[in-house]
Amino acid sequence: DPVSVITKPLTFADCVGDELPLGWEEVYDQQVGVYYIDHINKLTQIENPRTQWRQEQERMLKEYLVVAQEALEAKKEIAFRIAVQREIRPGADEGGALQAEAGTGSDPDSSRPPGAGFSHIDYMAPAKQKQPHSTPLSLEQRRVFVTYEADNDKHVNEIINFVALLRHNGFDTHIDIFEQQFRSISKIDFMERYLSEKEYLIIIIISPKYYETVTSSVGGLESDERTFNTVYIHKQLQNEFIQNGSKNFRFIPIVFPGAKKCHVPNWLQNTHVYEWPLHRDDILRRLMRIEKYNPPQIGSLPTIVSIPI
Repeated sequence: DPVSVITKPLTFADCVGDELPLGWEEVYDQQVGVYYIDHINKLTQIENPRTQWRQEQERMLKEYLVVAQEALEAKKEIAFRIAVQREIRPGADEGGALQAEAGTGSDPDSSRPPGAGFSHIDYMAPAKQKQPHSTPLSLEQRRVFVTYEADNDKHVNEIINFVALLRHNGFDTHIDIFEQQFRSISKIDFMERYLSEKEYLIIIIISPKYYETVTSSVGGLESDERTFNTVYIHKQLQNEFIQNGSKNFRFIPIVFPGAKKCHVPNWLQNTHVYEWPLHRDDILRRLMRIEKYNPPQIGSLPTIVSIPI
């Protein structure tokens, strides 16, 4: 029905009250009672899909809060240990203590949860030679946007944990799943907000479904909202890449578990591609705009004596 395509919301996030999104229908049967038809996937179910969607959102939010709490506790523990080692009052300068540990050769507590806090980065500097860990980043330089495809629930949860790690390490990281209200107001403005502002670094999560979505012809894809958004963002990024003379200034492709290098779009193949979680520290360095190794200082030229003939 052309009218329903225009008037019906596209996703459960866009629904108001007891609305059902496009493709869903509520039906009453005298024997079964109320049941629901998913016309897109050609399925029927008795469970209310609205309730299922809300429960899934609550579950993902709880998992995110657990990760956030673990990261916070780990940072407090690290700050306390450094404060004791330096004989200062615990909590007096928590941020400075954390930054000091990241820039020194001390070894953080190995019992802390994976992904919590910042990992130690070794710059191969002499033990007594002080070298700055990094130049301070302004708030504008910490902005990150993540684009991805929802292969399955496990993949989405891994992305949520990845975003949580970045946010707890000081990066203003944005992802559509945390901004449903803004997306429901204007989806185009939501996407353009991060694409047009060049301060944003853009992380491209590489997965089999992402590759299939951005490389398939339009007619070969199901035209749902997420597919449209993913393809739109990908085309905008590719156009920017071409306009910059095939130079990559702000795109960070990261291959997630289940994907391979062959799933990276062709135009990104010649840029630096990371693997998660193998290249965790390298990804953080890229976001901080620092090199893994500092070159040694240039010494004086050697003295060469010429032997007369």
